[in-house]
Formats: sequence, C-alpha cells, structure tokens
Amino acid sequence: MNRITAILLAMAALLVHILAVHRNGLGAFGLPYDSAHVAFHLGRNLVHQGGIWWSIDPATGATTGDLGSYPSPLLIWLSALVEWLAALSERGLFFSVTRIIQMIGIACAMGTVFLSTRFDTDRNAGVIPALLLVFSGAVAAAGASGTEWPLVMFLTAMAFVTLEHGRRRFASASLMALMIASPVGVVCVTVLALQTLLRWLKVRRRASRGHAAPSRRPTLWVFLPALIALGLVHRSGASLLHDLADALQFDSATLHQGLARLRDFVVVTASPILLAFPLVALVMGELSGVGRRALGLGLAAAATTVLLGGGAPESFDIAFTPALAMLFIAIQQGMARALDTYRRSMERLVWVSISFMIFVALFASRFPGDLGQIQVQRVQEKLYRAQATPAPGGSKLLGRSALFNEIRLTEQLREVGSFMRERLPEGSTVMSPWPGAIAYLSRHRVLDVFGRTTALPGHRRATWSLNPPEVDIEAALSQEPDYILPSSRSIEEIPKGELVDMLAGELLAEAGRPLEEVRNSVRASLARYEIVVTPGLVKGVENRPDPTGKVAVVKPFVLFRKRGIQEAPHLFVRDAGSFLEVQLGFDVPQAASGVSGRDSIRGRDAVKSLTQVFDADIALRLNDGSTVLLDPSGSRLEGRPGTIRSITGMLVDPMWVTPVTVARIRKDQIAASSIRAGARSLEARLYHHRMGLDDSVVGTVADPVGAPSASSAAAAPLSFLLR
Repeated sequence: MNRITAILLAMAALLVHILAVHRNGLGAFGLPYDSAHVAFHLGRNLVHQGGIWWSIDPATGATTGDLGSYPSPLLIWLSALVEWLAALSERGLFFSVTRIIQMIGIACAMGTVFLSTRFDTDRNAGVIPALLLVFSGAVAAAGASGTEWPLVMFLTAMAFVTLEHGRRRFASASLMALMIASPVGVVCVTVLALQTLLRWLKVRRRASRGHAAPSRRPTLWVFLPALIALGLVHRSGASLLHDLADALQFDSATLHQGLARLRDFVVVTASPILLAFPLVALVMGELSGVGRRALGLGLAAAATTVLLGGGAPESFDIAFTPALAMLFIAIQQGMARALDTYRRSMERLVWVSISFMIFVALFASRFPGDLGQIQVQRVQEKLYRAQATPAPGGSKLLGRSALFNEIRLTEQLREVGSFMRERLPEGSTVMSPWPGAIAYLSRHRVLDVFGRTTALPGHRRATWSLNPPEVDIEAALSQEPDYILPSSRSIEEIPKGELVDMLAGELLAEAGRPLEEVRNSVRASLARYEIVVTPGLVKGVENRPDPTGKVAVVKPFVLFRKRGIQEAPHLFVRDAGSFLEVQLGFDVPQAASGVSGRDSIRGRDAVKSLTQVFDADIALRLNDGSTVLLDPSGSRLEGRPGTIRSITGMLVDPMWVTPVTVARIRKDQIAASSIRAGARSLEARLYHHRMGLDDSVVGTVADPVGAPSASSAAAAPLSFLLR
C-alpha cells in the first residue's frame, strides 16, 4: 500500500474513533467539556466586553479574573477569534463557537498522526506511532474535548519534528504557540531548548575537530519568539509560571494525586508498556538520537503533568496526551532498532506487541460489558476502577464510562446555565464547583468553589486542577453568593439526611479534609439559604423524544438560594365540608382577598422564579395543650413534633396562580385522633426541605376546629412529591 494512502487511512480511522466515542445519551455528537467553557467565557468577554476578565460585580462594577483564570492563554485567544467570527453572523455568517473549537481540536489530533510518521519514512516501521495514536482512547477523547490538550499535543509534535528536520520558521512558530498553550508547554519548550543547545555544542565540537558541518545546523534563535511571548503573557496575568512554581514545591497531596492519575492513564492507554523497547535500546546504547530526544521530552511532559496533579479533565486523563505522542515516537525508534536485528522472533514480538496493545487500548473505548458469551464485564469494571480521587461529579470508572459521564455532566450544566439565564434575576451571583458551562450560558456572575477562576478571600488563586487540595469551603461561602449549586446529583438521587452534610461531603471529602473540621462553619453559613430546584428537562425536538425513541432527561438539580430573594409561600386552612384542606400558595385565599390569583401574581416577576422545596408538619393542638401529628389523610402519627415530617419534598412554583392542596383531612378522623382531650385547632408548619436547621421553619397556621375558615377556589393538585 502507498505510504500516503496508509497515512490518510490512519487519519480517517482516528476521525471515526473520535466520532464513535464522543457521544451523548441521545447518540449525538457530544459537547466540549465543562472546563473548556471557562476559556470560551473569557474569550467572549474579550470580544464583547473589551477585556479578559471572569466576572463583574453587579454592585460595584469591578471586574475579577484575568488571563490567569484559565491555564491556557492560547485557547482563550483562539476562543476569542472564533467568537469574533461568530459575531459576524449579523452579516449572514454563522459559527458555533463550541463546535468550531472541537473541529480545531480534531484537526490537531489528526495532524499529530501525520507528524508522527515523519521519521523512518522509507520503511513500514515509520507508521508505528500513527497506529498507536489512532487506536488510543485518550487521543480520541482529547480531540473532541474542546480543551487545550489536542493543541498542546499537536504543537509539541510539530516543534519536535520541525527542529529535527531543520525547518526553522515552522519550528519558531510552533515553539511560540506551544509556550503559551499550557504549563506543560513551557516545560516542553525548555527541554527542546536544552536538547538543541546540546546538539549545537556537539556540532561545534565536531567542527573544531575538522568534521563537516551538517546541512541543517541546529540554531537557538528559533526560541527567541517563544521567550518573548512568555514574557508578554506573564505581564498580562497568565498563570503559566505561577503554576509551574507551585508544582515545583512538591506538595505531597498533589503529587499523590498526580501519580494516581498517571497509573489510571497507563491502565486505559496500555501502550506506554511498549516503552520497554526504547528503554532496552537506550541501556544497550543503541537508541537513535531522535529516540533519545523523544523519550526525554515525553518523560519530562509526563513528569510535569504528575507534579501538576494530573491536570484536567479526568476522562482518559487527557492531560498526558502530549507526552504520549512523544513516547510513541520513542517506541517506534526502539522497535526499529529491534527490527534491525533481522531476527524473525524479534519481528514477531514487535508486531504481536503492537496488535495486542491496540486491542487493549480499544477495550477502554467501549462501555463495560460482555463480549458475546465471553463474560468480561466484571473484569473490565475492576480493571478500570479509578485509583485517583474523582472530582465532584466525576466517574469512578475509567475510559468510556468517564468520558460519557463528562459529556452528560457538561450537557446538564449547560441546561442549568440556560435555565438560570431565563429564571434568575439580573445581577445574580452563583457559586459552583463547575464554573465553565454555567458562566458561559447563564451570563451571571459565577464564583468557583475551588478558587481557580478567581482567588478565594484570603487565598491565592488555586492551580487549575480537578480538586485542589487547598480548597477552603468556609472562604468560598463567605462570599455569600445568591445561589449555590452544590452537587451534580439530582435531588431524587441525594440520600436521606441533611443537605448540609451532602454539601460538605461533595466538596470536602474529595479534597482530603476532615468533615467535622468545617461542619459547624458550613452549617452556620447555610442557615441563610433555602432549597430550590431546577425543573426536570427533557432534551429533544420540542421536548419530545426523537424518532429513534431515545430521550435524554435532565433531572432536577438542587440549588441553595439566599433567603429573602423570593417570598415564601403561605399556609392556610380551607373548610371543604366534611374535610379540612391545608393549602399552600403565594397569595392569601382569593375569596378573602377579593383579588384573583392571576391578578395577584402580576405583582411578582413570575418568570424570574425557581421552584422551592418544603416539608410540612400537620398536627392537632388538643385542649390540654398537647399536640398530635397527623399524616395527610388525617391518621395519627407517633412521635414528637419536629422529629417527623408528615409531608416531604413538596415542590412549589411561584408561577402557580392558584393555591395547592397539601392535605385533605376528614373531620371524623380529627375527632377520632382527639377523642380523649378534644381538639382545639389544626396546625401546620412549613420547613425548608432537608435542611435540618433550627431556623428552617418558614411559617405556621392554626385554624380552630369547627370554625370554618375563608373559602377559596378549588386548589390545583400538587404536581408530585419527592421520595
């Protein structure tokens, strides 16, 4: 087969691999990762607001954040360029910023495949790096991630190849872009500069001995533009050097996390095991200069990623892909040396090793499951169990499962962000562990719990990683955001218990801090908040399932909202003949007020509202002063008031125009429950759902039994109760 044809087929195979794994729940092509939306948001602010900043304080107008709010200035400026092109839509053009960035990432991944074949072009072994890259799930995941990692991978390969082949102009351009692409890029450029310096000294030494100089001598001036670019972005607030300085402090928690992610990366990629070939050749002194330099560059990039805590995001640990491309070139050089022994057994070992590693790597690109009659699901789940601590909302399984979880989480966060843009009041402040998609879609001020986009009060800005060990939840809550998105789980998935514990567990357990250390502080901070939820959303054409019958449901998310932003609902009792009805609404009973529910709701901003969640106790106050708890049907409950929630998980939407019947209690049941002491009044108390706080009582109502209260129109049925 023609070599060019083989390379084109390899690039096409990688494209198919990317399109196959980057799928959402509907089977459609997934969106970029949440972390990439941070760069998109900064780039959009540069185009439309005239500056690179993260958010603006609605009270003071002061901006926070700068070029260092995301670790890749290159991706920020690339996003700004695409955003500027998207702004031309008024002239008849249209660009989807997220999709264009993904297309650029895919092109970079395919370009890396091409560049990896630029060595040993006259033999079949020259396509070995391309084969390994094509079937690597990490490379496929990085290509469509929307992050900077496919750019860093491509630029690293381009800088290395152009320096090796003496293409100075291309080398200078790629080195300059690589220098501002990520902290790993800074290290790669530094290593390449050292390698070039050593080659230059070697050429001079050989020339002094009378040897002829090579036609393409290594030069150091190609690194000057990269050095200038680094100085400019550093003066502009980029965090590249600060992140590297933090990494060189060798924090034990960060190092442990980075090593765990390296282990996970090797498990899902498998191919790094083939490093045995170049390492053996290196020990024997037979590894080529290209192989030695590629091996050194790849190991330096991998070590930097480990020191940075493994990078982000975690699906396939794609932060290691720049190192992977270089290591594959080193593997090719080592295998070429093995093939040069002209021993048939060695040739078989090389190609069998490649085939086996490709099969194992592809295994990680599929969901855990049996292969027909071969039961491998349990083995796959055990093998791909993550050793690194998952980030909030992360998957405990590696490979395709983690990638699918990342795509699903991002799409859910985008839906939440769109919902917040429509339903939250102007100038609202939101705090979340996932700042990207929410800030990009909601257009509200978003605070990062981990202090990566902007520094927490009393702290430096944290290094961008999945879960920085230095997270300070008390400092984050001291910013008093209007809304808090604490968890990626829906309200139905949260275990029974206090939401305060859930919040602390979600944000602190992964950070390695003891829960009891900050429980009281978190509890006191959250006492100022109430529970609201986003509505369940059905993705599809006009909220209907698509023709294939598939449907993706975004379950209700829990939000903490600062009390006082929205009025609390009112409890009242309505006499309905043989029943007493406990009703819940945002207006007084219509007959008593003389105003219709629809007219009264006009006084509120009905659109800018969120569904609230409450619990309720219904009790009888007896003549002797004691109370008896009742369930919604009127049956007597055993227990003390305040310890039993008769009704839990009531969803109340301020947009409702009629009161909601919480419970209908038969009067004969009331008589049966109070037969000894006699009933004085029917009481109902409203609580914030699952808060477990002493001041969570919203309101109470007491209605004398036998004295009919004001009649109201028929109440709307409660939409549903959460379990």
